[in-house]
Amino acid sequence: MKLTPPVELVSPPDPAAWDALVAEAEDVTVFHTSAWARLWIAEWPGARWEAVVLPDGAGYAGALGLIVRDGAMGRRVMAMPYGTYGGPIVRRGHPDASGVRRLLLEGYAQLVRHAWVMLSELTWYEGHRDELPAELIAADAFTHVRPLAPDFAEVLRTLPHSVRSRVRQAEAYGLTVRRATDARDVRHYHASRCAR
Repeated sequence: MKLTPPVELVSPPDPAAWDALVAEAEDVTVFHTSAWARLWIAEWPGARWEAVVLPDGAGYAGALGLIVRDGAMGRRVMAMPYGTYGGPIVRRGHPDASGVRRLLLEGYAQLVRHAWVMLSELTWYEGHRDELPAELIAADAFTHVRPLAPDFAEVLRTLPHSVRSRVRQAEAYGLTVRRATDARDVRHYHASRCAR
């Protein structure tokens, strides 16, 4: 599908350009990475990774990642990382970050308003309602956010006593905590979450 320029729909995005944007964008997590997208499509048969992107000379100035799956009843379009912290991402220091987000969201709206889209979902943590196109229906929701410090002990000190006591109990049974540093760690995390 062609989107109204200057944004484009790419399927899949260029992984190097995508990860370069993720490394240079604010408010991103490991769940925005190409490794996470690859896990999604590996675990969800028939799914593919797509993105609405604003290309520039350095790759992507901004992007909105999508996991798309066609089914008998229609297409599902889920904005990455699905259910939390999603929304458009823009390269840090871009002179018109708000304008880039608007372009990306207009591209998303253009993509999901077609009859073959059965379901679409975009969760945008701390999103800007004034940047949403009029045709996108927004609903407020909430989530729990915990700022992460480099030291796990420091993070643990900020949690409620009930959580700390369960973590201590789990440590007594062999729980270990370590920093995730590469795609293998993301795969391990994903595998452990899906096994439940």
